Amino acid sequence: MQATERKTRLLLIGLDSADRHLIEEWSADGSLPAFRRLLRSSLRGDTRNPTGMVAGTVWPSFYTGVLPGRTGRFRGTTQFVTGSYEHADIDFGRRQFPPFWDVLAKAGLRCTVIDAPYAFLSEQPNVTQLVDWCAHSPWRDGVSFSNPPELARRVRQDYGRDPVGKCDFARLGDAADFRRFTEGLIQRIETKLRLTLDLLDAGDTDLLFNVFSECHCAGHQLWHLHDAQHPLHDAGILAELGGDPLREVYRAMDRALGRLLEAAGDIPVLVFCSHGIGPAYSGTHLLDEILLKLEGRPSPRRRQGLAQAMVAAWTGLPQALRTALTPLQKKLWPKLKAGLVQPGKAQRRFFEIIVNDAAGGVRINLKGREPAGTVEPGAEYDEVCDWLERQLRAVVNPGTGKPLVARVLRSQQLYPGEHSHWLPDLLIVWDRSGPIHEAESPAIGRLSRRFVFRNHRTGDHTEDDGLFFFVSPAISPARLDEVSVADLPPTIAALLGVDMPGTDGRPVSAMLREPARDGGLAEVS
Repeated sequence: MQATERKTRLLLIGLDSADRHLIEEWSADGSLPAFRRLLRSSLRGDTRNPTGMVAGTVWPSFYTGVLPGRTGRFRGTTQFVTGSYEHADIDFGRRQFPPFWDVLAKAGLRCTVIDAPYAFLSEQPNVTQLVDWCAHSPWRDGVSFSNPPELARRVRQDYGRDPVGKCDFARLGDAADFRRFTEGLIQRIETKLRLTLDLLDAGDTDLLFNVFSECHCAGHQLWHLHDAQHPLHDAGILAELGGDPLREVYRAMDRALGRLLEAAGDIPVLVFCSHGIGPAYSGTHLLDEILLKLEGRPSPRRRQGLAQAMVAAWTGLPQALRTALTPLQKKLWPKLKAGLVQPGKAQRRFFEIIVNDAAGGVRINLKGREPAGTVEPGAEYDEVCDWLERQLRAVVNPGTGKPLVARVLRSQQLYPGEHSHWLPDLLIVWDRSGPIHEAESPAIGRLSRRFVFRNHRTGDHTEDDGLFFFVSPAISPARLDEVSVADLPPTIAALLGVDMPGTDGRPVSAMLREPARDGGLAEVS
């Protein structure tokens, strides 16, 4: 692209699941000089994410400024469907709340959005958007979408295809596999950097927003090599690789971030690190069996084994074949899974609905809400929730001797709103101080089923909040008190002179100050 006079007014860099603890640790030891500079020379702060459902809610809340009780979203591309007993794809028609780029576009501003996770494709003519070019969890494996439609083809032609693919399908066994995977992530960072620099140089957009998902993929697949306490830690592979591959991905991201900050010059830059990562210690694989035990119902363990075999067979197919079969898979799999893993939900008082491995979700089979509800609203519903909370808090992880459950949360109390009934009734946050292979209590006896680190996903999301950095000649370095993730969309709109009403957040006043007379950034300790 040929350079023109710059018109970009705000550069927004999303770092999907770039863990703030790793950033702070590796900045302190000098491994991440760009992050170290941001920690010292920017307006920064922690972002408070929706608790209990972080992975599936942080990005939609960041785009819309609306929390889950009003959006009804708590998972990535699929979730439980109210009025049924099944999980299905997110309905593309449920766009009640516009993302900040649509709000800006309607005000006459031009926006370019690349690979925003779990984002719907904009229909606004002032929005240039590419979805799932190089993403962690695409809506459809191997397929990208864009507005205008020819953008996806043009980007693939000029910058190439995703060198990694859907990282959960990576086959990682020996050191060569992990080296190839790590190098693919680094190549993807460099390719996305090149696109971002070209777009920034062209300067034909008011807002340029690009999300890098490589820290997300690396955190899931490489955590056990980073974490010496992980059950699958392999010192031999680590020695063959010559160092921690997770750190290498963060270092590559740091280099790209340094280049972008330099290229931006006086253009304000907002860097958003969405949520954390840690060891994939989860009790979600035991949750529905615990619930069945509490109701005195038989375990579907044999059927669960068949379902796991089907998942393994699917992930073993070549990507081209998976891509071709994805529409059929998405149509049939929820029904197959419902029949195999959770039969008879309509006759139960409560059952698991899928949130993620970091936290479990429980749905009460409520009369008037579910097709064949068994629990009366009001007093009986409250009694069932109270009883379940007591029973779940009594369950112990024999491997650690600690309670299996760290917290039981009532989602509709935390997140009231017109679509709170789409959410799980109870959110179960696990104690993740060690692996969870067993559960024991007086009511359920002792259950044993090893947690399978599926598809080599040895790391998973934590309840930790995110982190943001803001660099602008108008702003002095400082550390803010915790900011809600819902505050950032109206702040982004306000930075570009546009009001964004109807959100659950409010603009962060410290980011909206008038330019300082001397400009520039001073360092803070």
